[in-house]
Amino acid sequence: MLKVSRSEQERLEALFDQSEARFVRVINEAVAIAKDDKTLTELVALLEAGLIEQAADEAARIIADAINEEYENSFIGSGKATSAIIGGAIGALIGFKVGELSASTILISARVRIEDEYREAQRRATREAMRQAQARGLSIKQAAKEYVNSVGLTERQIKAVDNYRRLLERQSAEALRRDLRDRRFDPTVQRAVDDKEPLTKTQINRMVDRYRAKALRSRTKTISRTEALTSINEANNEAYRQAIENGFLEPEQIRREWITRLDPAVRDSHLPLHGEVRNFNQVFETFLGPLRFPGDPLGTAANVINCRCALAITIRGAG
Repeated sequence: MLKVSRSEQERLEALFDQSEARFVRVINEAVAIAKDDKTLTELVALLEAGLIEQAADEAARIIADAINEEYENSFIGSGKATSAIIGGAIGALIGFKVGELSASTILISARVRIEDEYREAQRRATREAMRQAQARGLSIKQAAKEYVNSVGLTERQIKAVDNYRRLLERQSAEALRRDLRDRRFDPTVQRAVDDKEPLTKTQINRMVDRYRAKALRSRTKTISRTEALTSINEANNEAYRQAIENGFLEPEQIRREWITRLDPAVRDSHLPLHGEVRNFNQVFETFLGPLRFPGDPLGTAANVINCRCALAITIRGAG
């Protein structure tokens, strides 16, 4: 029985870290493009024409295109790395065929999934931002600015930002218990609470801007971690599938062990999987549904998003 060497395991771990960092970078760049001055000018015209969803779709397209490009890069890089690992384990030269129907289908499915997810998420966020702008009596240009601020956030986050603003406007101590607040403002907020003195509009806007920025970083991190894990494990799974299809391995030779971090952050559906072993054709059953591997795009969102689990793979009868 041959297990992937520690150096190769570290190589895969480094691959994930590098992929996650690249996702963060490309998403940040895409969000910046979707928020530039030209975009704001175009948005005013779209909002004046009542074309709110068109504005949302354009922002979603920019971000989804960036994520998809990096997803493909991560998938191909990981697939090649895993094929090299398999080849080294069995003493054969194995290539990763990106042009195979199965690999192409994976990338097409990922593209459709990402485009659909971010289009719908941005539409919901935009509608909520516009609802808030209308409730506050903002002008079209001010509403366009609120839309720009919504780019990259979820509807839930938009509501959380608005709720934080309301807490500050009411000098509520609850504002001091929001995890995403900038704690450097706590003394100022505390004085406003204690003295029953309202914060200025400038102070509130600055605090809300910082809260929104941290919310955006949090979502970017979640997206990056999830898509990096999914793209890498999709590629690893495809590399082993190709090795089986080409006669280098049998499904029963592949021993896949689910590994969790064994810390309080591990989701309840994954904790029982720690140490569970399956061969290539078997799935891991959870109360939220089956998973082929951590980050399986066929799994439910609650079972996949922000997953930090891994698979330890052993090849029986090699070496």
